[in-house]
Amino acid sequence: MSCTPRPCRAAPAAPVARRPRSVALVAVALVLAGLASGCAGPSDGPREVGEGFAAAVADGRLEDACALLTPAARDDLGDDCAASLAGLDVAPPGPVTGVETYGRAALVRYDDTVAFLARTGSTWQVRAADCSPPAEAAPADCTVAGD
Repeated sequence: MSCTPRPCRAAPAAPVARRPRSVALVAVALVLAGLASGCAGPSDGPREVGEGFAAAVADGRLEDACALLTPAARDDLGDDCAASLAGLDVAPPGPVTGVETYGRAALVRYDDTVAFLARTGSTWQVRAADCSPPAEAAPADCTVAGD
């Protein structure tokens, strides 16, 4: 029997800590799952603002409705926000039927219209209101809109 030399093997490497990698993978999976569900953040804030805006418009409390608009939306309405809202004949949107949040932006759905909200700091404000529901490839048409 002949003796054949075996190839040299390197010594096994020291064990590598895998915990941080597995924690990172779990965190990425949770973020992706949240994004896939269309739920990238809490929706209570946008819902409350959407309901407050709808109630203010329905009750004719247009100063209160203006207080819920972003500064850009108020600026677009001019010096007298409430009078401008009255002149635009913004229809009361009705009850909130759904809310979708996307980071610092949100879409509030009503029966026939939608509103777009933006978060500044911890406050949600209406960026655009009385909008046609967005179509597949067409932008929404809004009565009140701030850039």
